[in-house]
Amino acid sequence: YTRYGPDNDKYAKLADMVQKTITFQQTQDIEKTSQRLIKTQTFIAMVEEMKHEFQAVENRLIAEQMTLIDFEHFQNIKPRECLNKNWLKEERKLELAPNICRMIDTINRTFKWTQVTILLAPDIAKRGRLIKKFLKICRELI
Repeated sequence: YTRYGPDNDKYAKLADMVQKTITFQQTQDIEKTSQRLIKTQTFIAMVEEMKHEFQAVENRLIAEQMTLIDFEHFQNIKPRECLNKNWLKEERKLELAPNICRMIDTINRTFKWTQVTILLAPDIAKRGRLIKKFLKICRELI
């Protein structure tokens, strides 16, 4: 803007438009960041509430529920979905192998849930108890 001089109206408008765009994008980024922070804080609070209940539930019952959830996805897989590794074709995977993708997504969410539950424990002793609980659940799943 200053390079072309303030009297050049065309460049001044362009510079003003660019500045407004940058300001708008920064505002959007701040809003997205604050929304993510609120979601994260809400999620952490939910995990904290659920941890006490989670520790009290029998490992076998958790394993049974996990199995039922996985089976629901597994039984829907069609043989054609397994052909040519269709679930790896990024652009068409949801079209070619929707049930395999759902099952993979469920497994990934389970892994994330396990990680978050353990890592959000406030101290090492509680983390240790949670790791032990998850290992016992794994034994039930076998």
